[in-house]
Amino acid sequence: MGALAACLVLILLLMRARGIWLDEATSLWLTRHDVSFADSFFGRWATDVHPPLFSLYAWTLEPLLGGSVRSMRLVNLGGLLFAAITAIQAWRRGGDRDFLFLFAVMVAGSPFFVLYAAEFRSYFLQLVLSACLIVQLRLVHEGRAAWPMLALTALLLTNLHYMGSLIGLILIGAEAIHLFRTGRGRAAMALLLIAAGAALPLALALWLMLRAIDPVAVNDISALRSLMAIGAVSMSAVLPYVAALGFLPRISAPEEERRSFLCVLTRALAAIMLGYALLNLATHNLLPRHMIAAVPIGASILALLLEDLVKANRIAFALICANAVLLAGAGTAYGLTHKRWETNVPLIERTRAACLGTQLYALNPMSLLGRNDPLHGVPDIGQFFATTYRLIMPDAVILPDGRVILPQGRCPALLWIEHHYARTDLDDAELARIAGFGGAIRIVRLQRGDARALLAIYPAQ
Repeated sequence: MGALAACLVLILLLMRARGIWLDEATSLWLTRHDVSFADSFFGRWATDVHPPLFSLYAWTLEPLLGGSVRSMRLVNLGGLLFAAITAIQAWRRGGDRDFLFLFAVMVAGSPFFVLYAAEFRSYFLQLVLSACLIVQLRLVHEGRAAWPMLALTALLLTNLHYMGSLIGLILIGAEAIHLFRTGRGRAAMALLLIAAGAALPLALALWLMLRAIDPVAVNDISALRSLMAIGAVSMSAVLPYVAALGFLPRISAPEEERRSFLCVLTRALAAIMLGYALLNLATHNLLPRHMIAAVPIGASILALLLEDLVKANRIAFALICANAVLLAGAGTAYGLTHKRWETNVPLIERTRAACLGTQLYALNPMSLLGRNDPLHGVPDIGQFFATTYRLIMPDAVILPDGRVILPQGRCPALLWIEHHYARTDLDDAELARIAGFGGAIRIVRLQRGDARALLAIYPAQ
């Protein structure tokens, strides 16, 4: 319990301190109460490339949480509450308690767990609900099923993300196949009905979305990169504990029930990896976070393999807990030091403090793309960029705005650019001209990398 409590403390710290980025500002815009519910549903959620469930959930909590990105990250605590209820229910039904503890520690120690808990998107909830579904399916496997809770878990997991929905449906299908093969046809049919019921609102949401927009692939992920991402996500919960697998030859083979559930999970993971590889061939849009719900599958496989070890050796369990806390700490350190869109904020503030007349401009990176670039087809994308800039620096002037800017005086005009990786071939002067700066200018580069830039622009001497 100490390891889980430590992970929770790190999550709360990171929720407060982690930098924000474009997708979180998008979530905030989707859940604001500045329009009616009907306008939110049909004008925003139905045109988003994600099912409306997460937006509806966050929209419901927005008046309570205050409506900033950092406060809205607290919606993820609902996932932890759901996981606690699932664990208590499994405990009361006589579920494998050693597995529950070990599985929880391994999931909580994943860097994906800590980092995405501090992000206002649906990914953390997908990860947690996937873990809950595995616990529920283990109860089904043991003949202790809690069908209403399983149906609710499947419904929520399936409807959080179009690409993430694949994981929950495959997990349910893999267990249903096992039940059919072992003569438990009624339980198998119940699982298939639950899967169909969960997929129905997903299909409706997809139909509404396709009627409203033509989805645009915002990435171009090669088959090799997708395979690397699939492997990294699938093994992320296993690799930190690979040394512990050296003890397996000293452990007796797991009992039949545990061994058969191991086979179910392994087949499901293989099917998920194949499914995502094929999906990326069709969409070229697969990112590691789209598969985040697969992380608990690797953790559950490892927990089943190591369960007898931790029963026999409490020191081994203590070491696994300590390792989980260290991993969570490493993820927290990464989140605190990689500030995303807030990376250049200290430099902006120092420059403005040194010369009080400094004007801050922010470049909409869509202006760097050609007119025929498919990204222009993403609804409201320009507004999302502007919203993100203004959440961080409310007085930033968004460019280009149709006018020519002529720097004057001794204080610089700061040109702040995020997401400029689309055109890293442009030099500083070209970036300034696209933003609208004219006349004779002198540019001092304060920061520039593949993702962002900060330029100080002066009148030429």
